[in-house]
Amino acid sequence: MHLNNAYDLRYTDYRYIRGKSPLIDKIESIFPDSCLVPTGMAALSLVLQFYKPKTIWYPEDLYRETQNLLRMFDIQYTTYNPDMVLYDYPSFRNNKYSNAFPNALVVVDNSLDPTEYPDCDILVTSLSKHYVNCETVLGLITFNTHKEDCNSMKLLRCASGYAVFDFQCEALLRNLEDYPDLINESKKSAHMVSQLLNLKGYTAINTGSIVFVLVDANPRTVALKTPFELRPTYGCNRTFCSYSYYEGDLTYFGSKYIRLSIGLDYTPEEIALIVDMALKGGQ
Repeated sequence: MHLNNAYDLRYTDYRYIRGKSPLIDKIESIFPDSCLVPTGMAALSLVLQFYKPKTIWYPEDLYRETQNLLRMFDIQYTTYNPDMVLYDYPSFRNNKYSNAFPNALVVVDNSLDPTEYPDCDILVTSLSKHYVNCETVLGLITFNTHKEDCNSMKLLRCASGYAVFDFQCEALLRNLEDYPDLINESKKSAHMVSQLLNLKGYTAINTGSIVFVLVDANPRTVALKTPFELRPTYGCNRTFCSYSYYEGDLTYFGSKYIRLSIGLDYTPEEIALIVDMALKGGQ
């Protein structure tokens, strides 16, 4: 957090400004029409807090923690004229939803492959993996439309106590130049991981730096068999491989899957071996 006074007395009333800093301003100048926040989930939370949707539509394979957040906000799911449409990767790759709800605010979480630019009103992104190299956590809200709301969102960020620390900003600025290399290396590794898993008899689909592995078993059970020490840990150099999962049958790929977000601490051969062990029951 930038060390400054909590209140700016230049205004006629008290205005809480803790959370502002020159480094935040610098990063927001790099990403036009954006609002920097502490984490990717904080980005989504602030969007919900700002726009206050009463109803929402989202695909069934939306990230589980996002669905939990929506329940905490008591936003009602509907298929009839929702206030907001929310989806993430890979569903936005098959974007057929925004046209179905022309009056809805379309929000996309594109944290997994930031080289993709989905058609939406508001883009929320976790910068933690690809941009800051897992040295810390950080999130971003980008306004593709409704740009007039950007400054108001920043005021709400400060008033709500979404403090972004200087060390978070410094991590992004330190790694920003290497970002193209990091994402390219992750994509190459993901491609090789998918090839290795397919050779082992699995159905692995590679898109960007993500690998989707179709499974018959309960994906949550499979994910929990990943050795604990190999799960993502922020503060290390680079993450290994994070699992998320979908337990239903109506998914983007028409099957249950685990989603691998490929990191660079381990070789593709090591990642494929560990995934294979988890899918075979951890033997």
